[in-house]
Amino acid sequence: MKTKRGHLLRRLFVIALILVFSIFIFQCKSVNAIKDPYKALGLTKDASDADVKRAYRKQSLKYHPDKNPRGQDRFLEIQEAYNILSDADKKRNYDTTGNPDGRRIFDGFGGFHAHGRESFEDTLPSATVTLHYLNFRHQVFFSPKPWLILIFSEQSPPCRTTAAIWESLHRAILSAAGVDRAADAPAMLGRVHWPTQQSLATMMLKSSSASGWGQRMTNPAKDLPIVVAVPGSCSDWSCMKRYHGPFTLAALQDFLADELLGLRPLPAIDLRQLPKTLEKLRREQPHKVPAFAFIPASGEGGGRMRRGGG
Repeated sequence: MKTKRGHLLRRLFVIALILVFSIFIFQCKSVNAIKDPYKALGLTKDASDADVKRAYRKQSLKYHPDKNPRGQDRFLEIQEAYNILSDADKKRNYDTTGNPDGRRIFDGFGGFHAHGRESFEDTLPSATVTLHYLNFRHQVFFSPKPWLILIFSEQSPPCRTTAAIWESLHRAILSAAGVDRAADAPAMLGRVHWPTQQSLATMMLKSSSASGWGQRMTNPAKDLPIVVAVPGSCSDWSCMKRYHGPFTLAALQDFLADELLGLRPLPAIDLRQLPKTLEKLRREQPHKVPAFAFIPASGEGGGRMRRGGG
């Protein structure tokens, strides 16, 4: 009996060690994911504000996408580094904890950040893809599918109010395509977290046709949530298009179908005119069987029906 109990305790101990080691490896990956902003700008930790600005100007001009199309990833890294070092709070947080948001990398193995704060994924969970400057190029620019991307913040009341609509759009796309996995859908949905990915979000917005690189932007945080469309097989920032319509399920479905999927709407028929329409179809196309679809006027199944290309 004691032998069996001893084996069980040893087995539980080994499992506990494996779990702790796995969490440690995950945390190490988190450390590597946060780039050293000083190294990115070629600076040391005793660099002054003037040194930071000077290094940023030099590096950003060198790797600007207009001058160096292959330097897009490096340019984003430079933007992110400057975003940290030019902000007194973020710089102090990074210098003391190694993380610009003030949370120590190895603080707690639970789901909560330091000081009891939850991550944005806890506050506003989503079934759509989380995008950041480390995976954006591979996920979006190397994808043959179009993307609809939400720029958001859990601190924004409008973002919290419209979060359910974004998830409904995701479900509506899967339902319309008759698939269960996002990878099998005709279009992808992703999110960019504004507070932690300002450089990436700003680059996306500056790259739209509405505002060029030379123009000064107003504070995008006041406009959140923001939706940006990326056509299929787009490999350059310039092909992005910002959505300016209402944040409703029907409007977003129409924008996705019109701008990204190229699906033409089928004409709606007044039910009171259905007998006359049937009679007309029988006369004009007697060898074809007419088909009608009845869909909700609103909700996840609402929106106009579409026909494919051809």
